[in-house]
Amino acid sequence: GPVTLRVGSVSGGDEYITEVELNTGEHSLSFTPTGIFYIRLQARLRYPVLVDSCQIAASGVMAITTPWAEVNNPYIRSTQSGDVVFVDCYGVRPMRIVRRAANSWSVEDYVSNLGPFRNENLTATTITPSALTGLITLTASTAIFNSGHVGALFRLRSNGQAVTLTSSSQNTFTNSILVTGTDTGRTFGLTIAGTWSGTITLQRSADNITWKDVIAYVANASTTLVDSLENQILYYRIGFKTGQYTAGTAVMDLVYAAGTITGIARVSAFTSATVVTAFVVKDLGSATASDKWSEGQWSTYRGFPSATVLREGRLYHVGKDKFNASVVDDFTNHNADYVGDAGPISRSIGEGPVDTISWLVSSQHLLAGGGGAEFMARSDAYGSPITPFNFTVQPTTKLGSYPGVDAVEVDQSVLFIDKSGSRLMNLSPGQGGYSATDMTVLYPEGLLPYTLGIAVQRNPDTRVHCVLSNGTVALLVFDKVEDQKSWITVNSGSGFIEEAFVLPGTAEDEVYYSVHRTVNGSEVRYLEKWAKESECVGGQLNRQADSFVLYTSTPTTTIPVAHLEGQSCVVWADGLDVGPLTVTGGAVTLLIAASNVVVGLPYTARFKSTKLAQSGIALASRKRVRNIGILLLNTHAQGLRYGPDFATLDALPPVEGGDAVNQTGIWGDYNYDHISFNGSYTVDSRLCLEAAAPRPCTVLACIIEMEI
Repeated sequence: GPVTLRVGSVSGGDEYITEVELNTGEHSLSFTPTGIFYIRLQARLRYPVLVDSCQIAASGVMAITTPWAEVNNPYIRSTQSGDVVFVDCYGVRPMRIVRRAANSWSVEDYVSNLGPFRNENLTATTITPSALTGLITLTASTAIFNSGHVGALFRLRSNGQAVTLTSSSQNTFTNSILVTGTDTGRTFGLTIAGTWSGTITLQRSADNITWKDVIAYVANASTTLVDSLENQILYYRIGFKTGQYTAGTAVMDLVYAAGTITGIARVSAFTSATVVTAFVVKDLGSATASDKWSEGQWSTYRGFPSATVLREGRLYHVGKDKFNASVVDDFTNHNADYVGDAGPISRSIGEGPVDTISWLVSSQHLLAGGGGAEFMARSDAYGSPITPFNFTVQPTTKLGSYPGVDAVEVDQSVLFIDKSGSRLMNLSPGQGGYSATDMTVLYPEGLLPYTLGIAVQRNPDTRVHCVLSNGTVALLVFDKVEDQKSWITVNSGSGFIEEAFVLPGTAEDEVYYSVHRTVNGSEVRYLEKWAKESECVGGQLNRQADSFVLYTSTPTTTIPVAHLEGQSCVVWADGLDVGPLTVTGGAVTLLIAASNVVVGLPYTARFKSTKLAQSGIALASRKRVRNIGILLLNTHAQGLRYGPDFATLDALPPVEGGDAVNQTGIWGDYNYDHISFNGSYTVDSRLCLEAAAPRPCTVLACIIEMEI
């Protein structure tokens, strides 16, 4: 690639899909024709472009092949600009995911034909191209090529300048040559060949932008020219002006023995250690041997960057000991010849194990997590943008980052997993740099055995979902202002939680878990969405169950639950707990028809206090809990049980204030006299609470009375 695509109702038309450029990759484009339609694929390049296949896909699920195998999943890093997601992954070439319309998507190569490049060759080894344009061979004087070079760029600086063009249309010109010096040093050659009719014009420019006519040709020619414009720096080109092409094909060449042209070719096939096939992406300047060549930084042989992020209009790629950033507002441009502060950046990290950068975050500064340290990239003054001439990288902490987990930004802080895989660190800005706080210091075993990924939810409060390798989630709720941290373990019963995702919501963010389950003897994966707190307070629809389905329609006794075949489920129907029921034949059957039903897997919620003590009652003394006072909100009358351990639990009192409690009702708020507690004298006195789906329960506070 690239190719351009049009789909229209007439040949060459674009009524269904307006002309779009497709890079190398796989694309699925949706349109709705009303009759016969025409597909046009076109390339406007001087090298051959291959379309492997073009199919009319069947309806249903859209699937696009990607280069990332399941083993790559922990190492995928991405950043988004509009409808384009840029993806870097350790060991895999950079890619782009493009959303072209609601049902039109592409997964394509991230193509930068202008770099970045390694340092220029300093040895006597030369590379000789077979031609200046098109599909060519590159021949090296020593064995420098590897099969992993397929896809790699090579930049060659010529000895002398040569430009060529084969033209069959108007307003087409060769690239320019740059003529300098005096006397015969300004001599250059001109050749016109082929079978054509029209007028070919040699033009001159002082800025390579504004052109003036020099000589017109109406027939083939082969000559040398000296412009006699002593000590002037001038550009020359040749071609057909608008309106001056008639017919045929002309081959035009300009050759100048002095100066240099920098051309670029991308390797397409490996022949031997000294010969490869390549296609020219920027015209070369000579077909002679040159020792002035540079190899591209990225290839299967040299490796690929492992993290990416957008910052200050640049697309950064980091890894393999390098910070690379594009030209400002030109995300695929790494042209080292670009002049000015907006130019590309290519800098070495140069400290510690940095082959793999685990994460890259654009916070107050540009922060990167390496195997042995966390790095800060910045300019020399706070608030000043980074430029090629104002850029420094320095370690800020030396904890080391776990390679399989991306970091996340929370306000001005960055949360990441340290190299042990089992500690959550909070990297916060301070005077002169950053410092790291261990968020698991009071819960050191909480992230064992190791962490698979983290996702941050901001509403209704800040919650960090740490997905663990044992299929559970360690959930951190914290507030920096109040210096409050609470850890909660979340599991999904027999399900294995593999990933967590957070999307922005209105009152509350939307949180999803990818859960691996065994249902009816088959392994399945479900994308299960957290219910919102406002949906878990009782009423006609109380959405408290795992992997639940929601039914809201005409009253019925048959509720479809095909995805939980054979499972025992809890059921909330029209405001009542009517389960458990077993899914049979893809449905549960209610005793009474209902129109608002939630059916899903059961779960329990448990709380166990630390060892209890009070003023005047020592931690190690024998004591018992005599009474407890409980403050509840939106709680089912049978929604909470309490006791000294989970084997000895009592239900809420059936009588309050002298009146019998409706055992199916919901307490909007509960604040009654202390309740007697079935405790015994022990040095390890505790309070245990348990709630169970689908009955709502919110505990605001417990007041404990103890005696010795």
